[in-house]
Amino acid sequence: MTKEQQRIAIARACGWTHIVKENEEWAGRKPGTLATPYLPDYIHDLNACHEMEKVIPKEIFSRYMSLLTGIVSRDRMTERDHFANRSTATAAQRCEAFLKTLNIYK
Repeated sequence: MTKEQQRIAIARACGWTHIVKENEEWAGRKPGTLATPYLPDYIHDLNACHEMEKVIPKEIFSRYMSLLTGIVSRDRMTERDHFANRSTATAAQRCEAFLKTLNIYK
């Protein structure tokens, strides 16, 4: 999936609707409001990822954590990063794990 596709898929999973491209940027209806701000930049923004993580059902949150751990380990191949763990996960890594947890990642 492209970063743009990931961003839209995550927004939909988080309840955003009416997603459209507006002035070269993606906007949509934020859950619970009629406002149509730009979509959060989940791929680069850890704060947006923390909001995203809140929608993961608690029954599958352990799957998310397991996937995130695997993704961080896969991406940290240097000796210096040998002890890296999921607390060091980037926003992009969290997005990948989120989408895989919800079986949306292509």
